[in-house]
Amino acid sequence: MAHAQSLPDSVVQSLVLSDADAAQVTRFVDQNSTKLGSKDPEAIRKDRSALLAPLSDSQVSTSFRQQYSRVLLPKLEPLAADADEITVINALVIAGDLGTDAAADLVLTKIGAPSAAIRYQASYAIHRLFGTLTGTGRALKPAKAQALVAAIEPALSKEADPLVIGGLVRAGLAAALVEELRSDAVSAVANGTSKVLQAQRTAAPDQLATAFLHAGSGLTEVLANPAAPIKADATRAAAGLGGDMIAYVSRAVTGKALPLKAANAKPRAGDVTSRELHAQVALSGETLVLLSGKTLNAGFDAPNRKSGEKLRGGTTSGDAEFLVEVGTVIGSSGILVGEPFSLPAARFVVK
Repeated sequence: MAHAQSLPDSVVQSLVLSDADAAQVTRFVDQNSTKLGSKDPEAIRKDRSALLAPLSDSQVSTSFRQQYSRVLLPKLEPLAADADEITVINALVIAGDLGTDAAADLVLTKIGAPSAAIRYQASYAIHRLFGTLTGTGRALKPAKAQALVAAIEPALSKEADPLVIGGLVRAGLAAALVEELRSDAVSAVANGTSKVLQAQRTAAPDQLATAFLHAGSGLTEVLANPAAPIKADATRAAAGLGGDMIAYVSRAVTGKALPLKAANAKPRAGDVTSRELHAQVALSGETLVLLSGKTLNAGFDAPNRKSGEKLRGGTTSGDAEFLVEVGTVIGSSGILVGEPFSLPAARFVVK
């Protein structure tokens, strides 16, 4: 069925576009891109929606993506260079769905933009670009997809905004769904998030702690999939992230940054306190370490102490028990120091 105010399926799904098809694509882009740089939100929305509609077709072809990109990118490039933040963001929204090398190049120019809002949209566009590799009409070449993965770790290591960090983590996890990118994506998320964690000397804002939790739980899901083998160095990187998650929570506990539970206090239904969130981060980190060990060596056997649960009571004694127990994972004689990990004990700073 043809999209309303859009291109017919016969063009969008064509394996080889004719000259007439290509001319129709050009007319469509010209007609629906005149307001993208305007200051009228409704006019911008209409143009953006019209341009995105063909790309939402589940049978979109590689040939169409390539021709669409050839015609549309020259319209997006000046918008991405505009001084207006909203204009840049709209260009990135469309580029992320285009799924071509040229679109990826445009997005990569904005991953280090001064504006956090633009950096976030660039991270989301990278997420969307990876999404085009899991369906029909793949147009992103392997080398360009690898370049997108390679950009995630350094971007994470330099990022301070919690929302952008979360966006980069989600982008990396989206790449991990693509078989040929899986190991590199795991390494990028693990190593990049580890650098952010190591820079936290006390409890981070809840939004950032949530990003840490998402990284740990997301990589656990990837490693738990037996149909998705991961290279050993990437698996060790995931284990290192698990250790860094535990060490980060340990620093928050040692620094008394997680409030103790007040007597008779009853949290409101649906509330997740900072203490509960950090307990989940510690639990996720321990699970990731143990799963990584089993992935590296089927004979690996270490108990899951679920040390993070000690934090849930919000007591001084529970916190002390947590700090003792995590030493069995990240301490000088902890499991991460020995085989199959062989990570340096000095990496995991707990105070």
